[in-house]
Amino acid sequence: MPINSGVLSFGLVAIPVKLYRAIKDQSVRFHLLHNKCGSRVRNQFWCPVCNEAVERDGLVRGFEYTKGKYIQLTEEELDALEAEANRSIDLKEFVPVAKIDPVYFESVYYLGPNEGGEKPFRLLAEALARSERAAVAELVSRGKEQIVIIRPYRGGLVLHGMYYKNEVRDFGHKFPKAILSESRRNSLNLAKGLLSECPATSLNRKNTATSTACESWGWSMQKSKAAKSSPRQSRTNRRRLSTSWRH
Repeated sequence: MPINSGVLSFGLVAIPVKLYRAIKDQSVRFHLLHNKCGSRVRNQFWCPVCNEAVERDGLVRGFEYTKGKYIQLTEEELDALEAEANRSIDLKEFVPVAKIDPVYFESVYYLGPNEGGEKPFRLLAEALARSERAAVAELVSRGKEQIVIIRPYRGGLVLHGMYYKNEVRDFGHKFPKAILSESRRNSLNLAKGLLSECPATSLNRKNTATSTACESWGWSMQKSKAAKSSPRQSRTNRRRLSTSWRH
């Protein structure tokens, strides 16, 4: 079932589309209950200054500009800050898919054609797939302008909500790139060899944990291409790799 609809627009082209959830949340959630009677408890908004519970109609939004100091904002003021809602998804430019860093992906949704948009939708999906490009687009979601990526996927299209650059921490600053010495290069070759011994396993299977593909890093040599080599030699490689990583 679609969760929203919109129009992909670029130039004089307008393609009506529907938006579908791509992720099905299967997290297990618990509620808090009163252990005396088993009833579900509810949260209250408590004011520590007035020492009383506050109902929802007594709440206002505030921005903390310094520690413990707030500016109160009314709903009218917040509405004035929101971008004007519209159904248009404006395609701004087309970039190579390989140039997009997945670290900026925030969310994912499936796109499908809406009534009257089947043919242009298929043409756009095929054109993006053959050119190996994705569309950089802009839309308004919940009153905020948002940059999204629309890329080809299995004959159709997916839409990714994107983080802005200032929202992603600098990886290079936190984790400087390691310089491999010659001994480390040998260890890297051993690591590549061990990876090639791990049998490929479909991620679509249920419960495909490492126990399915690699039992505690002890892979089945009979199911891998490395089965032709000596099992003793494989164990020796693993010991060498483990030893080199400890130093």
